[in-house]
Amino acid sequence: MARRGSYANVSKLRKTLRRIEPELRKEVEDEVEHAAQVVQADAIKLAPKDTGNLASQISYKVARDGLTAKIGFRGKKANRQAFYARFIEFGTKKTAPRLFKKGARKGKTKRGHSGLPARPFLQPALQNNFHYITRRLDGAVESTLRKVTRRAK
Repeated sequence: MARRGSYANVSKLRKTLRRIEPELRKEVEDEVEHAAQVVQADAIKLAPKDTGNLASQISYKVARDGLTAKIGFRGKKANRQAFYARFIEFGTKKTAPRLFKKGARKGKTKRGHSGLPARPFLQPALQNNFHYITRRLDGAVESTLRKVTRRAK
């Protein structure tokens, strides 16, 4: 599930925000954490609930700099218990029946698989909250930059 979202000029903004004093950056860091919590909650809501295992393994982690967050299946335990999440999120392709070429089952048919349709839950969780998150982050960034410019004068 290691897909990274990237938006225009985000790396430039992160570099600028890293140079700002930590106490001034706090508002942006809080908004990043809040955004991660919102997306995590929505992903849990949207995840298929056959056993509930998939939803229980969704977590988030905010980076050390406080300016990025990763939401998904984090850590060995989550990857081991919910390894099938990628099959649900992206689906699987159809495989045709084949013949065994060697061994005791030579000449016998190996069963095919009809494939699974994608049932995304992580991407829609981000897309559903995208405007809400960007509005709040924009406000926090503007507020932080206003504070910095006031201090610089």
